[in-house]
Amino acid sequence: MKRSTTFKDPAKTFLDSKCAWDTYNDYPTSELRKFIRPNIMKMDQMAVKNIQEKMQNEKYFEEIQKMWVQENREDLRNKVHSIILPSS
Repeated sequence: MKRSTTFKDPAKTFLDSKCAWDTYNDYPTSELRKFIRPNIMKMDQMAVKNIQEKMQNEKYFEEIQKMWVQENREDLRNKVHSIILPSS
């Protein structure tokens, strides 16, 4: 049985982390399915979803913090203004 010329056994090849995805692009789809299983794809999708949620949460908390700082400044200004210029 002759092997495909584009397929190399991933266990026997040295894959530099920088060029790993480039070598995966050279494999035919039938060979990719041998070592990239649906479970891996599902876990990758979940990881991307979790990263997106985390980024959204961080952005939300930054906005809340900015609002709090702004309100706090306004309160401090009002307090300082009421001390300097007491109402009669």
